[in-house]
Amino acid sequence: MERLRRLLASRAAPFAVATVVGISAALLLVGRGALNPSNVGWIAGDAATYYSAWEQYRHDPHVHFPLPWTERIGYPVGTSLALLDAIPLAAVLLRPVSALLPVPFQYLGGLPRLRTTSSQATRVSLSSFASSIRSRRST
Repeated sequence: MERLRRLLASRAAPFAVATVVGISAALLLVGRGALNPSNVGWIAGDAATYYSAWEQYRHDPHVHFPLPWTERIGYPVGTSLALLDAIPLAAVLLRPVSALLPVPFQYLGGLPRLRTTSSQATRVSLSSFASSIRSRRST
């Protein structure tokens, strides 16, 4: 029991507990299906626009400047992925290895979605953990 008290009193304990709670909540809320980069069945709404922009950019045979530009959307003028919210940095970094990636491939779920959900849950967990510690110390 004393060991547990010392562990909870350490500075790293709230962050470790909050991280575990955050990742667990994210997996519970998001599910494992969105973590599979080949699973596009969950994509709907705005995410479908982002995904279709990535697929058009990925299969564009030409390299343009600026780099996230594609003529496959808005032909013949084209458009930038930034205007379609398709996370242009990820698209530009993944395009050179696109031939090695499975078809279909999405980067909208997986780590970005898990990171966002887990960071939100971590913040909630940290704030509730900190308030419980403050209430224990005041009594």
